Amino acid sequence: METAQTKNKKSFCWSRLAFICVLFFLTFWLGHQYQRYQAIQAEVEIYRQKLEEAQEEYRRAQRQVKLYYSDSYLEQLARSSLGMVKVGEVVISPAEISDVRELNENTRLNNVLH
Repeated sequence: METAQTKNKKSFCWSRLAFICVLFFLTFWLGHQYQRYQAIQAEVEIYRQKLEEAQEEYRRAQRQVKLYYSDSYLEQLARSSLGMVKVGEVVISPAEISDVRELNENTRLNNVLH
C-alpha cells in the first residue's frame, strides 16, 4: 500500500507542476497580447489625429476655393490688380511727383537749394 500512496503523491505533484506551467504560459501569453493591443491602440490614435488634421486641411482648402470663386473676391481682385472701378464711382488717388510738371521743377529746385 505504501507504494500506491507514493505513486499517487508523485503523480499529483507532476500534475500540479504541469498545471502551474500551463497557467504561467497562459498568463505570459495574455500579457503579451495585451501589450500588442496597447501598441495597436496607440497607433490607431496617431492615425486618428492625422486623419483629423487632413480633414481640417481639406476643409480649409475648400473654403479657400469657395472664396476664390465668389463675386466679392473677384471684384476685389479686379479693383486692386487691374484698377477697375464701378460705374459712377469717383476714384481719388494721390498724384506722383512725375505726374505734375510744376511739382517736378519745384522738387528739383528744393533739392538744389539744400
